[in-house]
Amino acid sequence: MGNAPYNPTGVFVPAYYGIIEDVLRNPKNKYFKVDDDVIYIHPGTFESMIKSNNSTPCTLKFGNIAGANWRCSHIHQSMGLFDNANINPKGLKFDFDTHAKCGWKSVECAQLSLNTFLSLYMENQLYKYHFNGTLSLPDRMRFSINFFMIDNETINFKALIESLPMHGDDEHWWTSLYVQKTQPHCVVGNSLVVHFSYFTTLEALMANASLINYFEQIADKEHSDMPQEVWKILRSG
Repeated sequence: MGNAPYNPTGVFVPAYYGIIEDVLRNPKNKYFKVDDDVIYIHPGTFESMIKSNNSTPCTLKFGNIAGANWRCSHIHQSMGLFDNANINPKGLKFDFDTHAKCGWKSVECAQLSLNTFLSLYMENQLYKYHFNGTLSLPDRMRFSINFFMIDNETINFKALIESLPMHGDDEHWWTSLYVQKTQPHCVVGNSLVVHFSYFTTLEALMANASLINYFEQIADKEHSDMPQEVWKILRSG
């Protein structure tokens, strides 16, 4: 076998073997886990995530996630971002609770969060999402892993080994099991991204033609210099 890596089955979700090995071999490298339905990444987000290492000891650092992320939506709610009665006429309220009515299963609440982002984007007011430093999550409740950073400084390898096996639900493992033996996770205030949907709301959101059109316009505007060949490939999918 020579130097071929030994990857026993049932310990990690397969994709993590190479990542953990590389973090050990190359401690200066940074890995970002980005869901394939993250549809907007604000300029400077990756830099903010990396620089945040110097400010707060966190196990995992999450982006400041607008759109479909009910726990970040609860944070944004506390910042007054859903107070606009024109966007939120029913006065919907987000909750940290996994099973909350206005949570990951609610199409109505997902639309509220996405529409709020669109409104602030059009008004050049995305700065309203930002906050300085990081926000710790000491409750260690489940957190959606739509966008987070892994590196040598934020992984406690002793706790990682003690928390294995990961089995199939890496989100539950990272944010509910492993974190019990480590520092809490945190949200990086100046790292704004937008997650489009959970599987529970995807069909309804994809059927909202105006919503899709607005995000396509943003993509056109933000990436107008992208070669046409690349656009053709993206749109053919």
